[in-house]
Amino acid sequence: MTIKELMEQVNVERVIDAFLLLDPYFSECDYKTTVLDQYKKIPKVKKAIKENIKLFIECKIENQDDPHTLFIFYDQDGDYEQKWKKSFSCFLINDEEILSVIDKDFHLLDSGEIVVTQYSFGHESIEQIAHHSISNLSIKELGKEICAANILSEMFWWGLDAQDREKNVQKLIDDAEDESDCLSEDEFSKIMKELKKELKNQISDDEKAYYAAREKFDDETKEIIRRYENKVIEETQQKWITILKKEYKK
Repeated sequence: MTIKELMEQVNVERVIDAFLLLDPYFSECDYKTTVLDQYKKIPKVKKAIKENIKLFIECKIENQDDPHTLFIFYDQDGDYEQKWKKSFSCFLINDEEILSVIDKDFHLLDSGEIVVTQYSFGHESIEQIAHHSISNLSIKELGKEICAANILSEMFWWGLDAQDREKNVQKLIDDAEDESDCLSEDEFSKIMKELKKELKNQISDDEKAYYAAREKFDDETKEIIRRYENKVIEETQQKWITILKKEYKK
């Protein structure tokens, strides 16, 4: 199934429901984003979801010269203090690349002799995204609407419409090419030390004591956390590899 075909089959209202549950902007508040900010943005996001799905349905796709398949996973995210917490991963796999190593010992999340590349897609045009295939196993596990919501979430990170996405992608390219404003590692380290010193002078004694204790705790537990994160990465990688092998060995 192509992503265009997926968008043709979804219940748009249920895609909106799923998006509001899983998109990072709506799933959690941070110091920059309040519930009121989120609430005010909902009508605009609903409109963007409907318009983008309509564009997927209306677009025309041609045969793939370089076929890719989209996989969406929902796994434990490696937070030691919130072991119950899960998050989505959404990426493309090059079909020819994976088929060439499907019977070998390949890796996805760490180094190895054979590492299969994961490709992002949110920066691509709707026409480009539409002709990618989507994993049958991802649809079976998560359902069409949650898969569609994940795809839109990846796209909306760059902008709610094609014009904004194109502008933001170009800005990233321009910034990457312009190295005149880049800091060296030493310059960056010096600035961060000065900033940390300045901030320290602005906080209360209680805050200073808290951050000192927190820093000590972080130092004493970093190896425990490192071992746990490595364990989660290895378990996640093995799960993904099993799914990829099952998807491609039809």
